[in-house]
Amino acid sequence: SPAEGPTPSGRSTPRGGSPTGDVSLKELVERGYAATLQPFNGWLSQNSMSLALRAVPQEFPRLAPTQLEMLEDLEAWCDVVEQLVGRMAAVQLELDLEDRRKSI
Repeated sequence: SPAEGPTPSGRSTPRGGSPTGDVSLKELVERGYAATLQPFNGWLSQNSMSLALRAVPQEFPRLAPTQLEMLEDLEAWCDVVEQLVGRMAAVQLELDLEDRRKSI
């Protein structure tokens, strides 16, 4: 199997060249939720997320004809999302919208 290596943008690719390596897509979503939103979610929100996770596929869906094209598309998408998140964070800070209370 191919070793880890940089993608066209220089990001590291997990073993095998897969965007998820040997980890299921569902596990990646669970990890992402636990690291970002779960600390701010109350009981109802956490249980709603648990229910929603049942709909997440185990396998990473095929999004392009080749692995390289998929990685290029995902990197372009990530670049745009990073810009968007930066803009959203600036607006949140500017308008003093930070609220550290838990949701229900």
